[in-house]
Amino acid sequence: MRSLASFAMQSQVQAIIAISFVVIVSLIVPFLGFVSAAIIALVTLRHGIVEGIKVITGAFLITSALFYLLTQSIIPMTVLVLILWLPVLIFAIVLRYSVSLIVTLETATALALLLLMGLYMSFGDPAVVWQPLLEKVMPPLLANANISEGSQAFHEIIHAIAQYMTGVLVATVLLNAILSLLLARWWQSVLYNPDGFQHEFKQIHYHPKIRWIILIIVVLLGLGGSEQFTIVQDFLLVAVVLFLFQGLAVLHSVPIHPMGLGVVYLLLLFALPHMMVLLAVFGYMDSWLDFRKYGLPK
Repeated sequence: MRSLASFAMQSQVQAIIAISFVVIVSLIVPFLGFVSAAIIALVTLRHGIVEGIKVITGAFLITSALFYLLTQSIIPMTVLVLILWLPVLIFAIVLRYSVSLIVTLETATALALLLLMGLYMSFGDPAVVWQPLLEKVMPPLLANANISEGSQAFHEIIHAIAQYMTGVLVATVLLNAILSLLLARWWQSVLYNPDGFQHEFKQIHYHPKIRWIILIIVVLLGLGGSEQFTIVQDFLLVAVVLFLFQGLAVLHSVPIHPMGLGVVYLLLLFALPHMMVLLAVFGYMDSWLDFRKYGLPK
């Protein structure tokens, strides 16, 4: 990873080559896609917005040409730019000028919430848009569970999934962009500021107002339920992503054996939704109790 970052930082052309290479490799190993965004973030953090835009443009042209030759379409690359490269570019710009990982994560979450509000203002209830799409995709999957298309159980499952799709999509975009940004920040630390990222990450503790906003969201869900407050439910999914990183920051501040942290990250890999919620709850508790003040290093 360090070699890739070092190679990309040698010149603009090498950064474009590195991004394009990672995109091609991600066709075989899809989860590596976020690494291409990390290279964009690293270039932006180090050299500014203009260089970031240049490498995005160059990599987009090269990879789009390749995708067009293979599939006669550039839609996959356009989607990648919109849901990963563009968000991480924006977050990297915020981090570059704020020089605060906390402010950047808070800003990223605020932008994700604005996106959610925009979707609800545009479509009313986005679940209505998801339902016909799910009705086309889900029948083969549900057939394995002996649930036939058109049955009452089929419609109930489609309706339930559709209620969560918008929040899950926005939360996933936010999570991937933040992971890419953190990888870029770690690279920047390794190459130019040893141990800088470790100290910065351990300091993650959000503004006190945020914990009150989350409390209000939880109360609203408790009073009205997810059916009446779908957008509030989606807000909470985004908040889980935000507090996931505060929970991880606390764990990294605790004098825990490296094997213990390894187990946590292994569980995140294989039980992501459950561990995300667990760590987010832990991070939210820290926003009230500040575990790190009890004899733990700040």
